[in-house]
Amino acid sequence: MRRLFLFAPLLLLYCTLVILAVTEHHRCMHDRVVMHVGAYIFSDGSSAAEASPQQEASNPLKRQEPTSGWDPIRIKFFTDDLNTSGRFCSTVDESVFSVKSSLTCTTDDVLTPEKEEILVKKILPEAIKLHSDRLFVERLRGPIVVPTFDSRSLCSKFTIPQEHKTTGVDEADMVLYVAAAPTTDGAFAWAATCATLGPNGRPVVGIINYGPRYIVATPQRVRVAAHEIAHALGFNFPEMERKDMVQIWENGNDQYVVRRVNSSNVLRETKNHYNCDSAEGMELQSVAFVSVPPAKTAAVFALTATVQGEYELGESHSNVMDGLLTGKESVDSDVQERREEEGSNDAKFTQNVHHSSHLLSKRRSIYAQTAMMASQTPSDCVAEKQVKTAKGTECIVEAPIYIPNHKGKMTLSHWSRRNAKDELMVGLVGAGYYTAITMGAFADLGYYKVNWTMAEQMSWGNNSKCEFLNNKCVNSGETKFSNMFCTTKSSKGTESLRCTSDRQSLGTCSSIEAKPVEKDLPARFQYFSDDKKVGSDSSEQMDYCPFIKALPQKSCISGERNQMPGSVIANNSRCVEGNGLTANNAAVGAVCVEVSCKFNKVIVRYSGNDEWYSCPEGKNLTVDGTVLQGKIVCPKYADVCNTINKTLDESQGPEKDPDTVEAIQTSQPEATGTARPTENDGNQEVTAPVVQNEASTTTEANRSETKEENNTSSVSGQNNNATAKKGPDGSFKASSFASVMFVFLTLSVIMLP
Repeated sequence: MRRLFLFAPLLLLYCTLVILAVTEHHRCMHDRVVMHVGAYIFSDGSSAAEASPQQEASNPLKRQEPTSGWDPIRIKFFTDDLNTSGRFCSTVDESVFSVKSSLTCTTDDVLTPEKEEILVKKILPEAIKLHSDRLFVERLRGPIVVPTFDSRSLCSKFTIPQEHKTTGVDEADMVLYVAAAPTTDGAFAWAATCATLGPNGRPVVGIINYGPRYIVATPQRVRVAAHEIAHALGFNFPEMERKDMVQIWENGNDQYVVRRVNSSNVLRETKNHYNCDSAEGMELQSVAFVSVPPAKTAAVFALTATVQGEYELGESHSNVMDGLLTGKESVDSDVQERREEEGSNDAKFTQNVHHSSHLLSKRRSIYAQTAMMASQTPSDCVAEKQVKTAKGTECIVEAPIYIPNHKGKMTLSHWSRRNAKDELMVGLVGAGYYTAITMGAFADLGYYKVNWTMAEQMSWGNNSKCEFLNNKCVNSGETKFSNMFCTTKSSKGTESLRCTSDRQSLGTCSSIEAKPVEKDLPARFQYFSDDKKVGSDSSEQMDYCPFIKALPQKSCISGERNQMPGSVIANNSRCVEGNGLTANNAAVGAVCVEVSCKFNKVIVRYSGNDEWYSCPEGKNLTVDGTVLQGKIVCPKYADVCNTINKTLDESQGPEKDPDTVEAIQTSQPEATGTARPTENDGNQEVTAPVVQNEASTTTEANRSETKEENNTSSVSGQNNNATAKKGPDGSFKASSFASVMFVFLTLSVIMLP
């Protein structure tokens, strides 16, 4: 009995470690964090928005490349807070400050030397390179002298060396201060702008915090850091609205509003990506309605409004303004109704809460700006605050915090995930493709020019035409976009497995686990004959649309082998759909295969076969080995090659082109207007020789695992300078490590007297 008692926590430990291998998505909390940056005052919005240089010029019909005088942005980061006691978790049960309160450290929150190395030497450098490869600025000609921030601002909580406030930071166009305090609500990290070049200028000082529990060396974690750094660089809804980049569309019949970025570059790239000439802009994440009452005083400090659309409505997130509102008062009546219909105050609700349009149409925005920005005048800009730029001398000031407040309503700083699921700047970050749409937003801010040749292709919505943007994802249980949305009820067998849109996991249709709502949905979210049925939970931020959702333990990179028959688990494995495919004589809908993009084409190696085979886009590759039989549908080049580990591919991919006769695919991601092949495309077939060998799923997996342990590679999928010493996810191959520990500890218990 004693042994059984000791065995139970060992089993719990094993299950916990296995869960670490599950592919997770980062829930961005940027719109909450910025409410804690700076000291705030409210004004009546009388200050006119300054149009960006891009907007003042005639709308460009073509992409404009950086000209002379514009160079890649230089971003430097400093990690003093990773060595400052009390600023990170060094032990369990320690108390550490994060955003607005102190949190108690758990084991996962402890910043180990291994995690610190991954963050400092891999994640941050590669995330920064994603931006410096794409964003060009007029470089500063002097040091960045960091201003002293208001003591109530979150920026003041970061450790800034004294010399940065006096002599400044040389050879930089942007400075980031890094911390690793615990995070909450599924947010891996958060960031914000702290100082700009004048009240309307480019961000030059920012902060970023990365939660230790989420620090692992995978491409996705690099993309999460890049997402947050993008916010610090100015990608946020308030800044876009201040630059006159956003317009509001209202639907009086259904009583809801849509905000789209329609600035010139974003509009052009949106039309190109979706192949929709009538597109009116790129839709932002649906409005989360949060009431903000009129200020009783001109200055309101330590504003702690919560963007509640993405998060659970618990007590810790219910107050919009500390000491001013109760949780019930903080949400609009229709949001409150959603909370009640979901059953409790802790229920999750959709961001797409409808609201009468006339309340917005006749209201001007209320601006909240920092007290420093409000009081700043040219005479206040002493020499210590000045920096030389290409256009003269600018004063570095504490970042203006501008909160659009349409009768107390807030919009989130992300693209609509329903329309751009795998993009870098959606609120729930997965693959994180840095597309031309996001690059267009940076260009339209006015203080960046972009290197368009580095735009990454995203298959989601590509060439889907206007119907995808304007119509329902599913209508009466049917969809015209089967490569993105799903309607067929999946079984629990392996034949129901399909690829997630980023091709990094196996999954099934989200509608299987989605819980019906208690009240009828608004008409625009009704996709089935049952008005209470939804295609996905509101927490997925997909407007309730059904999509292929990754399953636990079925990541191509770090999944559980015994849960994924016929799949190869490896750092560069990606998912491909099957066509009459079987694994060990059992039907399987999709599998993970090892992918190489050497020789400017997609080459694959599948379970039960050590050979590499060319897999031309959209064609069927006939497989016939000891594990897999049938056909796999070859993926689009951009789908699998944008994010693979290129250093690992170069060193451990095929030594020679397996098919030198076939036409070589382009080495660059395809043009925005290129259609994604459907699962039924590919009348032409490519037949692989029947390989009679003794390879098995276990043999293949062991070979792949050995490769992962010895790889020296970049984790971003783009940059190739860092050396990875961990498993493919940087967590010492969580599931394998869990298995070893489980066996070791179990034997120890069994041997107890």
